[in-house]
Amino acid sequence: MFLAIALSTGLTLVLFLTGLLVVFTPLPVALAFIRKGMGAALVVSAVSLVALVALYRLPGEPLTFLPMMVFHPSVSLRGVLALSVAYLSYYLWLGWIAAYSSRRTGRWSSLEPSVAWMTVLGLAVPVAGLFVFAVTAKMDLWQNVGTGLQDLFRRMIDLQQSAGLGEEDAAFLRASAPLVVTRFLQVLPSLWIDLTLAVLSLTVLFLRRWTREERLFPNWPDFGLWRLKEIWIWAPIGAGAVYFLNVYAVESPVLGIIALNALIVLAAVSIFQGLSVASFFFRTRLSPLMRLAGYLIFFIFLQVGLVVLAAVGVSDFWFDFRKLKKVA
Repeated sequence: MFLAIALSTGLTLVLFLTGLLVVFTPLPVALAFIRKGMGAALVVSAVSLVALVALYRLPGEPLTFLPMMVFHPSVSLRGVLALSVAYLSYYLWLGWIAAYSSRRTGRWSSLEPSVAWMTVLGLAVPVAGLFVFAVTAKMDLWQNVGTGLQDLFRRMIDLQQSAGLGEEDAAFLRASAPLVVTRFLQVLPSLWIDLTLAVLSLTVLFLRRWTREERLFPNWPDFGLWRLKEIWIWAPIGAGAVYFLNVYAVESPVLGIIALNALIVLAAVSIFQGLSVASFFFRTRLSPLMRLAGYLIFFIFLQVGLVVLAAVGVSDFWFDFRKLKKVA
């Protein structure tokens, strides 16, 4: 038990600190929950958080590679530590949610209700925690993050200027920094929802692969056969109509932000349906070698691939590429 907890804790910290693999951070605590029980998962979570705090409290200057240190000194070390602890807690919490939901068999245990429940719960608790911390510590986290992002943006411009960027272009980018940061913060809610969906999806994917004997998420279909109900097509149509109506007629900033965030979330949902279509044809039409080549091409051209998947996901409502309507 001690060895399993130590390995899970170390792996959690390594994944969290790497940056690129941070989306896999929930996996160790979720596996500890499933294989060793809630107590082991609680120990892994607590020790990971304590170890993270200890890294920020080392003698001398804090380590620059630690999460959120890019915002320092624009954001105080205390604020950076709070953001980092909240960030790790968010991933640990997603691991707990995925593990707890994996054995639910009730009325709401099918794929869509389960994902919606996990996503809402995965966001509600971290948001509430940040709000309580900000009120208790009398900190304006939103302003601190905005200030830190502007400072980070300016430092990136300075690096580009030292690499040969012209003075006029650099001045233009510096003047645009507040607007860029403001636009980013406006769509941050939808980006956070999309991140939560992606992290939960990856966690569930590997949990089901590595613990086949546990029969996790028993009421979920094979991903290649999953398809949203027809009524969902009206969600992107409605959100898009509201967005363009606001641009050309209503001109309400708040309504425009809400519609844009809704479109970004619905684009992520469409990407998942496109992935389901791709998974179906990869498994039924391609050899393992060709599947591997397809995955490599997708990751090499990731941005284009995501747009294609979103288009395929939306088009599947009309063309039913897998002929699942006939099966139903």
